[in-house]
Amino acid sequence: MDLSRDPLAEVPLARSTTQRKLKTFFGPEFVKMSSEPAISLEVPPSPAAKGSKLPQGRRKVVVVMLNGQRLSLVCDVTTVAKQLFDMIVSQLGLVEHFFFGLAHLKDGELFFLDPEEKLAKVAPAGWKEEGKGRPGSEVKFTVFFRVKYYVENVSSLKHQLTRHQFYLQLRRDVLEERTHCPSDSAVSLAALALQAEFGDYSPDAHGHNYFLVEHYLPARVIDSAGVAPIRQDLPRMHSQHRGMMEPTAEMEFLYSSMKNGCKIFCASVCRPPPLPTSPLPDSDDDDDVTSSKISWGSDDDLPMPSDTEDQQSSNVLLTESDLEDMEVVCPPPGSRYSGKPLQSLISQLKGKMEADEPVEEYKALRQVKATDNCEVAKQLKNRDKNRFRNVLPYDATRVQLGEDGDYINASHVRIPVGSDTFHYIASQGPLPVTAGSFWQMVWEQRAEVIAMVTLDMEGGKVKCHRYWPDSSETPLTFWNKYEVSLVSSQALEDFNIRTFSLRDMETSEVRSVTHLNFTTWPDHGVLKFADPLLRYTRVIRRFHQSGPVVVHCSAGIGRTGVLILVDAVIGLVERDQPFDVQKLVEIMREQRQGMVQTKEQYVFCYQCCLEMLQSLK
Repeated sequence: MDLSRDPLAEVPLARSTTQRKLKTFFGPEFVKMSSEPAISLEVPPSPAAKGSKLPQGRRKVVVVMLNGQRLSLVCDVTTVAKQLFDMIVSQLGLVEHFFFGLAHLKDGELFFLDPEEKLAKVAPAGWKEEGKGRPGSEVKFTVFFRVKYYVENVSSLKHQLTRHQFYLQLRRDVLEERTHCPSDSAVSLAALALQAEFGDYSPDAHGHNYFLVEHYLPARVIDSAGVAPIRQDLPRMHSQHRGMMEPTAEMEFLYSSMKNGCKIFCASVCRPPPLPTSPLPDSDDDDDVTSSKISWGSDDDLPMPSDTEDQQSSNVLLTESDLEDMEVVCPPPGSRYSGKPLQSLISQLKGKMEADEPVEEYKALRQVKATDNCEVAKQLKNRDKNRFRNVLPYDATRVQLGEDGDYINASHVRIPVGSDTFHYIASQGPLPVTAGSFWQMVWEQRAEVIAMVTLDMEGGKVKCHRYWPDSSETPLTFWNKYEVSLVSSQALEDFNIRTFSLRDMETSEVRSVTHLNFTTWPDHGVLKFADPLLRYTRVIRRFHQSGPVVVHCSAGIGRTGVLILVDAVIGLVERDQPFDVQKLVEIMREQRQGMVQTKEQYVFCYQCCLEMLQSLK
C-alpha cells in the first residue's frame, strides 16, 4: 500500500454498497462515494398503482446512503416508504435494519417517513404529475437513509455493518454540526477517524498534509484553533492509536462521542417497533466524579435485549448452595474474634455506628492532602486515557506498562496484613482506547483474578467499556498481541463468574484469568446488607492463587476501595490481627487518591465489618 499518494485523487474500483474496498483509497468514505455514479434499482410495480387515479408511469427517487453512495430507484407514484426501504436493506445486506429509516428534507430539517406513507405525499411539487419519461421533465426527489434509533450502549449492536453505519452517520453529523461536540472532543474524534480511515500513521509517508482539515473538523473548531496548529496536533494524536484496526477505531469513535459530551438527537420523534426488552440494570452514581450528563439517542430510544453470553460456554463453577455453606471468615480457634472478646468488639462497633463516629472519621479523612504528584497522568498524550480528569494515579504507585513505563490509569495498592502484604491493582474501568492496555497490564502483572464491581451500563450511562468477549466463538484481540477467549461463564444471584483464556499471540503462551463481576450494587447507594459482598470477597480468594488482584469499578476509587478494605479486614481477622477502618483507608489513599469515595461507602465499610463479626457468633 502506497501511503504517499494523494488519497483524494483516486477513484475506488468497487461500487458495491455492501463491500468497502478501503485499500483502493484513503480518507472519508462519504467524500469518495458521493462522486461515484448512482446505482440503478427498480422497485417492483405496486398492485395499487393499477387502480390509482394518480398519473401512471414510473418515477425516480434518489436515495443518499450514509457512505455518500447514491441509489437511483424507479418506482410508482403509489409506492410506500417501506417498499423502498426493504429494497435498500436487501441491497446492503443489513440484518439490524430496525435501527434505520428513510428521511426527507423539509425547510432544512430531516423528517423520517412512516413506513406506510406514500412517497407521493412528501414528494416535491410536480413529481407525481410529471409525464412519462419526457427528456428533461424529471423532478428531482431525494430521500436519505439514516439511523433512526440510537442505542444507549453501542455494544448491543451485533453486526459490524450496523456499527459501521452508525459510525458513518455520527462521523458526518459531527462534521456538519448536526451533532454538537465540544471543541476538544471533536479533535479527539478526528484522530480516531483518521485511524479508521488511514490506518497507522507513518511520519515518513504521511507527513502533516495527508488529510484535508475540513474533512475531519467542523468549521467552528477550525476557525477557533487555526489550520496550522491542527495540522501539527492531529497527526500526533492519530499516531497514538497505532495498531488499532478499522472496526475498533470506529467503535471507539462511537464510545468516545458518548463519553465526551456530544449531544446526539434524531430529526423527528421516533417511536420504536415492538421488540423484546429487558430492564436497564441498577445504576450507582457514587463513581460519577463529574456532573456531566451525556445523552445518547432521541427522546425515544430503541430498547434492546442485553447481550447474552454463549450458553454453550456455561459451566457450573460454583452453586448458590456452595455460597450459602461458605464461611464468611475463619479466624483461628481461641483468637480475639471468639467468645467474650468477640462480643465486646461487636458492642464497640455498634456503639461507634450509633454515635455516628464513622461519619466524623470520614470528614477527617477528607482533610488528608495528596501524598504525591500525578504528572504522568496529566501529560497531554495521556489525557484521553483517563475516564475522569480528577481521578488520577500517583506517579510513585501507578502501574507502568512495558519497558518504557507506558501509562494506564491504575495504581498498585499494598496493604500489610499480619506478616503478609495483600497486593491489589486499583484501576478505572477500561475505556475503548485503554482496553488493550488493560489486558497488557493483566498479562505483565501476572494477575489471575479480575474483580469488577460495576456493570458496563448503569442507568443509561456507560460505566465501563465491555472489554471481554461475550461468546466462546468470537475471541477479542488487542494490538495483534493479546487474544482473549471466553472459556466458561456462570450467572449467580449477585455476581457472574467468567473464565478467560488470555494468549500472547507472539509467544503462544496461554494463561487462565477469572473474571468476577458483582452485579447487584444498588442505584445511588450501597447494599442494604453486606452478606452478598462478603461472600463475593470470599469467592475472590477462592480463585486467587498468586499475583495482584485487579479491582475496578468505573473511576476505580469508590466501590473499588470498599472491596479492597473488606478483603483486607477479612485477611486480618483470619490472622488474629486487629483492624482499624480509618487507618486502612488512610493506607489506601496514600497510594491512590479518594479510595472509599463517599460518606455512605465509608459507613458501609463499618457495616461490613459488623456483619462479618456477627457471623462468627
